[in-house]
Amino acid sequence: FGSEADELVEIFAKEPETEEIHAKSGRRLDIRRLIQGSPRAFIRTIAEDTRPSLAFGITVDVSGSITGNSGLVAGFTQMSRYFLSLFWKITSLYREGVYFGMGVIGEEFHEGLPLSNNHPKEGLEKIVFSDTSEWMGSFRDGGGINTVSLVNGLRKKWQSADIPSENRVEIVFTDGGETSLPGLSAQARFKTLNQMVSAAESELGITVIFVGIGTEEVRNYKRHIVLPKQPAPADFVRIISKLGYIVATEVSVPEGDLGQIAGVVAQAGANEAAVKRNIPISILSPAAPGATPA
Repeated sequence: FGSEADELVEIFAKEPETEEIHAKSGRRLDIRRLIQGSPRAFIRTIAEDTRPSLAFGITVDVSGSITGNSGLVAGFTQMSRYFLSLFWKITSLYREGVYFGMGVIGEEFHEGLPLSNNHPKEGLEKIVFSDTSEWMGSFRDGGGINTVSLVNGLRKKWQSADIPSENRVEIVFTDGGETSLPGLSAQARFKTLNQMVSAAESELGITVIFVGIGTEEVRNYKRHIVLPKQPAPADFVRIISKLGYIVATEVSVPEGDLGQIAGVVAQAGANEAAVKRNIPISILSPAAPGATPA
């Protein structure tokens, strides 16, 4: 997967921490304690699983400006393959504590792949090996992005899933074109939408991060990243890896522009050859054309 993803995988590949204690029964006898007449003369080894829990959702804007852009479709195809492959690997290491899913947003929210810690490999392969543009296009319902529908959809999505994970994140990829609350000015509209997103975060215990593709609209939300109109596929990979690591290991995700900590600021505008050398290879799919295995 590459070094950045390896850091995330390593969190969930750790062996439980062990500690020896004295107990009243067991298989290993402590002779010294027995001679001393201690009621706890047996040695037991206890294991504590210190791996964090993580629930990771992705929502992709399926407006015509995205599904009709071959460059963005290629980027989303690579991102989908990477995301599904990475988290399938992680859940194979720690199925109890890691959930993931993927949905789309247009005028309405469509769950697509529900949040789960037990996705069958065959089901993931159908998405990974398919033409992502067809998968995305099958949900297209016209318009731009309706954030009111997004919030309502996320609320239903996270409430319907029985998820014990404490660390919850939803990343929304969009190129803007807000269609909700048409009767309000732009300033009033985004103020209201930000309040709705914040209320859903508090209610559901999730962190929502908006990733804007060639749009400044996402800066109206507490946590955001702005990418160029034609982002490199590796930018999507870094966002998933870096933010996944932060959500799993930090107490909270900082507010504001997260581009720098997600590792995508310096790479914006990088030439395609350099980008291809950094694309990790999916364990469920063949290498992207021109990519070099990490």
